[in-house]
Amino acid sequence: MAKLSVADRGTTRWIRLEGELDQSDVLDIKAAFDEAVEGCDGDVVLDLQGVTFLSTLGVVMGAASLVA
Repeated sequence: MAKLSVADRGTTRWIRLEGELDQSDVLDIKAAFDEAVEGCDGDVVLDLQGVTFLSTLGVVMGAASLVA
């Protein structure tokens, strides 16, 4: 299961994902990501350094949910 954390550094919002990201996490992570970027006026950095597994199906479903 993936974990999302948020930190502001100056005008930049850092969103860090850690753990395993697969299709079962997509909707929860998308909701948390949407909440994290809401109202952010600066840049957003998505840090995937802590991701230990990234399912291709999770990526496809995540990308599809962003454009839907």
